[in-house]
Amino acid sequence: MKILLSILSLPLLSLSILFGQYDYTLVDLNPNSTSFQENVGPNISSDQITLHYFGYYY
Repeated sequence: MKILLSILSLPLLSLSILFGQYDYTLVDLNPNSTSFQENVGPNISSDQITLHYFGYYY
């Protein structure tokens, strides 16, 4: 069972790395942000390392 799991996990991990860097843009709705009401995404500031969290609070 462990061998089967190892065999299956390597292709899945490879696929997630290959296709995990998709392009997207969303409007920044945080009023405290410097980019408030602007589009944010990975290609907007390509010379920087960015972290985008798109959450929803009830």
